[in-house]
Amino acid sequence: MRRGGRGESSVVWDTPWPLQEWPSVPTRFILCRDDRFFPATFLRRLAKQRLGIVADEVPGCHCVALSHPGELADLLAGYLD
Repeated sequence: MRRGGRGESSVVWDTPWPLQEWPSVPTRFILCRDDRFFPATFLRRLAKQRLGIVADEVPGCHCVALSHPGELADLLAGYLD
C-alpha cells in the first residue's frame, strides 16, 4: 500500500451474494481472436461449456478497446437491436 493510501474494504468478501440465482438476462461472451493471454480456442470452449453459448468474436488482443475500438463498438451496438 502506498503511503497515505488506504486498503480496500473487506465488505465485498464478507457479504453474501444477495440473490438466490442470476437474473434472467441475455448473456453474451466477446472473444478477442488475437489475445495471447486468453487464447481463442480456450475461450471458445469455456463459453460453450460454462455458458452454453457460442462466443461473439472480434479481431484484436487483450486490450481490444484500444486495438480495435470500432469493431468492438459495432458489436456492442448490435446487441441493442
